[in-house]
Amino acid sequence: MFEIKHKDIGGRVGILKINHKKVETPALMPVVNPHKMTIEPKKFRRFGTNILITNAYILYKDFRNKVKDIHKFLNFDGVVVTDSGAFQLMRYGKIDVTNKEIVEFQKEIGSDIGTFLDIPTTPDKTHNEALRDLERTMRRAREALKITPNLNGPIQGGRFLDLRKIASIQMSKLPFLIYPVGGIVPLMEEYRFHELFEIILTCRENVPLNKPLHAFGAGHPMLFSFLAAIGVDLFDSAMYSLAAQENRYLTSHGTYSLEELREFPCSCKVCTIHTPESLLSLNEEKRIKLLAEHNLHISFEELRRVRNAIYNGELWELIQIRARSHPKLLEALKAFKKPFLERLDPVTKRKALFYSGKESLFRTELESFRIRLYRNYVPEKTTRLVILPYSERPFSKFYNVWNTESTHFAVATPFATVPLELENIYPVSQHIFTDDSILQEETLQRIREFIHHFKGRYSRIRVFKKVEAALEFCHSLKEMERDILSDIKGIVNFQFGYPAGLALENVEVRRSKRTGKIKEVYSDSKLFGTFRKDGFLIPTMWGAGEMKKLLRSPKRRVILMDEAVPFVEMGKSVFAKFVRNCDSEIRPGEEVLIVDRKDRLVAVGKAILSSREMMEMESGVAVEVRHSLK
Repeated sequence: MFEIKHKDIGGRVGILKINHKKVETPALMPVVNPHKMTIEPKKFRRFGTNILITNAYILYKDFRNKVKDIHKFLNFDGVVVTDSGAFQLMRYGKIDVTNKEIVEFQKEIGSDIGTFLDIPTTPDKTHNEALRDLERTMRRAREALKITPNLNGPIQGGRFLDLRKIASIQMSKLPFLIYPVGGIVPLMEEYRFHELFEIILTCRENVPLNKPLHAFGAGHPMLFSFLAAIGVDLFDSAMYSLAAQENRYLTSHGTYSLEELREFPCSCKVCTIHTPESLLSLNEEKRIKLLAEHNLHISFEELRRVRNAIYNGELWELIQIRARSHPKLLEALKAFKKPFLERLDPVTKRKALFYSGKESLFRTELESFRIRLYRNYVPEKTTRLVILPYSERPFSKFYNVWNTESTHFAVATPFATVPLELENIYPVSQHIFTDDSILQEETLQRIREFIHHFKGRYSRIRVFKKVEAALEFCHSLKEMERDILSDIKGIVNFQFGYPAGLALENVEVRRSKRTGKIKEVYSDSKLFGTFRKDGFLIPTMWGAGEMKKLLRSPKRRVILMDEAVPFVEMGKSVFAKFVRNCDSEIRPGEEVLIVDRKDRLVAVGKAILSSREMMEMESGVAVEVRHSLK
């Protein structure tokens, strides 16, 4: 069982339940070498983990008569995952065990999750060779499942995305517990991060979202934030030990040799007590053990940082910091420009969006805003559109203008040309950008897009490029009556899609005495909805009912299974396993209409999961109910 608790981009903080044991994801599995346990498994609890991975092939070859119970053998009562020897097969070309033998052995010793003997495909292989390896892997997968269901389903295919897609789809049809992405270690070793991310994204997009994804061999902490953001739930690390054996010191942004360090930047127990010089003076066994402890400490520290970033909606900020660690990482961020990630990402975040480089412009939140603008928003027909240059916020206060029946204002920003009535919606009101002069070309492109999409709504269009000229124009305007009905309709259409805004008539608003922002919207003297801090509207049951009359099913809807209806009517949350169907455009964080199969409005709530996750997850909350019938 896997349940999502928090989300950011494609990253998920979740709970994975295996044999009545719980693992919080993203999780790191330290690799245990049965021949040389640099750190005893029972001590892993100190680092905050209850899951590890060890090599079943080594156990089978060298400890077969000693291992009856893998947990007792390792003196570890957490989750034990075993690999099959595929890594040795990739490195050495041959191992002396069959697929059936190694799977049966893992079953006998009580592995919580075993792995069949897949055929890893290195990036240097041709398409035909990779295809042959994949076909053999699939045959072995089916053979293994006849022995035990408690298995990983490794996804192979080399560097070829079409084969990775085929492998993901075919493997997903088989009842594996976890889906590791194999054959990626050479890409990491050669800093081919763009290819690595493309492969992971292809696998994540084509593997059901209720199944965890594992990046085989991804053990360096500098990669954790990137891989978590594209949907990796599990990592494994032998690097903490291997690096220590070579006197290498891990950090969250790279690796150093002990010889090039004058002092330790870390404050773990090892680094507090020792200096690089004193550590080098120790005997080899002691030095390796202490250095491995530091490497494991820094790995788990980074993983906790990643989980915290997901919880706070700051994963992109962490990624952009880490991307400066290596030019290849910064270049590889282009792989994140995927519609798949935008559909999974919450529409709003806890904190303001920071600009920290041009790659910030293809953040998923900004793409989501543009998609919603061009798909949902329909401006009222007016005689004139005036596009103002980017300025201080709130834009309406800075320019001292508002929309009227004859003039519609919009503001050109580097990520979208924003209609003035949407200025309080995230991320328009909650971002910190650099001087706009650096992003002039991007801003002009967004102006062209807006005009192209909405030119039929206006008889005249005027674009100001300089703030001074725009201010002079705005100051010259005579006092005009604000078209508040048009403004509220624009917001509702943007959020719920046209023609939801037509549900509003004879609009009245109540504003915050402190900020002046609209807090409540009334239509025909009835409360239609209240505004969230991020500018999105929370409709009342009445307001939602009025919009539902205009929105064709399943638009903006989450449709319940019959058995869940009585509970949701009483205000209980909607669980994913009770979602019959939903609008395929729903993103996490959106307000949705909750209906039964006859399209009767049951409740209104905030989506916790994306539409695809609602349909694929088997546990966890899909929608938090705000208002209900009873």
